[in-house]
Amino acid sequence: MRPTICKRATQIRMLAFVSLLVIACTPPADDSIELNRYPEPGSGLSEAVTKNPLPVQTESMTVTDQSHWGQLIFDRDEVAASNGPRHEIEELAEMIENYHRHWLDRNDHELMQLLDENVTRFRQGIVAYGFADVRVQISQESRGERPDGYKSSMQLEIRNVRIRVHDDFASALYSVAIHGGARWEYADLATIHQVFRKAGNRWKLIGHTESLRLDDRDVPAVADNVPTRRAPFRFDFVYPVKDLQRAIDFYTPLLGAPAALTPTRASFRLWDSYFELETTSIDERMRIKDGYANGYGIVDVDSLADIARRLSETGQSHMELRPCGKSECMVTEDPSGNVMVWRETEVSDSPEAVRPTVSFARGARPDSLIGPKLLLTMATWMATDQERLTGRLTDDAVWVDDALSVAS
Repeated sequence: MRPTICKRATQIRMLAFVSLLVIACTPPADDSIELNRYPEPGSGLSEAVTKNPLPVQTESMTVTDQSHWGQLIFDRDEVAASNGPRHEIEELAEMIENYHRHWLDRNDHELMQLLDENVTRFRQGIVAYGFADVRVQISQESRGERPDGYKSSMQLEIRNVRIRVHDDFASALYSVAIHGGARWEYADLATIHQVFRKAGNRWKLIGHTESLRLDDRDVPAVADNVPTRRAPFRFDFVYPVKDLQRAIDFYTPLLGAPAALTPTRASFRLWDSYFELETTSIDERMRIKDGYANGYGIVDVDSLADIARRLSETGQSHMELRPCGKSECMVTEDPSGNVMVWRETEVSDSPEAVRPTVSFARGARPDSLIGPKLLLTMATWMATDQERLTGRLTDDAVWVDDALSVAS
């Protein structure tokens, strides 16, 4: 990171807080705007950015162009693989565009006019039932970090829209590429499935499911230095400790109680990954060294043989198989000598396993017409009864699985 010039003592403290590596101080400037001045044109930033410095911006090289903030890109002519009357396909495509346009602009009143009073909306792991709950959910959602006076720092691009009309109901499946950021740049990808119900002569949105955990190879790639959550994978971090109980007492107030505990290991759940404390090492290079950063990463894979083949193709020869818990691990090194561990996931049946059950959450209305059918569908899914499950689906069903993909 290149040196950052600090003009005031308060900025020195601020920059130290965010861990900038090099700070040099010069006499104070009379013009406070100069404190947040962007680099001159030609430094990698567009002219629009350099002429409009943010009060919170220092000299980030990845801040996005403000002229893109709030943009919605959607070519309705590219709506593909759609079934239904053309005029209704066009009406639904316009509704999808208006939904995201109002969301970006924080036009909550206009957005709510598109929703059915019995709408269900699932986004980022949070579900809202009914008009009132969805209104609260939408009003509390962020449109990206931004300075005062801006409604959004995001640019959304709607892609690969597929619309199907079934009498008084319709569904839409599509991707939304997200690109934005005020003080730093980021990218994300949402896969959205929406269900519409026709009330009179007007379509209303009655179901919205949004996943940020699926990838889409057709979406243009962003620069390598732009943070993105696309195509995430599970990654565990293991930290060797000498006194397990002492380490648990330290981390529990920070991370909560361990999700799993053995005499030699404590595992803390962090979303889809784990932070683990371990008193026994599977390799002598993973022992504790006082004064050094200790720990190593574990990546879960389906096949160690496949990873070994890929590594051998790169010229990697250091690969050692070691037992680790109930699984088998392969210890490798990167070109810099850093240790990386690959763990082959193992699924085993237990006669003592508790039979899984299905229950309805608050507001789910199990007594509705669809309730018993949904219950049977999920029961056959849990039992991996493929024949009975597919028998309960229509010929043009859409199945969204965060861990896999979308099946139509």
